[in-house]
Amino acid sequence: VVCGIVTVLPGPLLPVMAQVFGAEAPGSTLLCQSELLAALRYQDKNAEAEAQYRVFLPVAVRVLGPEDAETLRARACHADVLLHLHKADEAAREYQTLLTAQEHVHGPEHEDALATCHQMALCLREQGKITEALPYARRALAGRLKALGKDHPDTQAAQELVNDLTKLAAKA
Repeated sequence: VVCGIVTVLPGPLLPVMAQVFGAEAPGSTLLCQSELLAALRYQDKNAEAEAQYRVFLPVAVRVLGPEDAETLRARACHADVLLHLHKADEAAREYQTLLTAQEHVHGPEHEDALATCHQMALCLREQGKITEALPYARRALAGRLKALGKDHPDTQAAQELVNDLTKLAAKA
């Protein structure tokens, strides 16, 4: 697995891969670039990741397609990075684009779509849009209850979010 190695090896390995396989080779260079971007995100290097996602995503959409699994994963990571950088307006647009594609590819009750609903609710909460956030949070909760059961950590997180948003809505 070349990409697993790429994320831990020092030096400019990606340019070498781009030279050998091509800058936009879907099975090697683009996949490894996506892995490197995810590594930046997990290292909390969000500003760097955000700048690189802006370059990577248009290429992924063009080469892999807007509904390719790797494109969707990169779009989700980009939206998460934007949210961590408190760019909630941009994150909300990215989450909405992602959710539309996920619903088309997997259906509205797929775990990826439910996770995006949860993230969208968090994003809208950060913007102070509590009444807009609640339907997304409730959808994530309902889907997770059905698919995962009430004791699953994702379901519990969704329940906590619904409770939090409900309290905030009551105060407004």
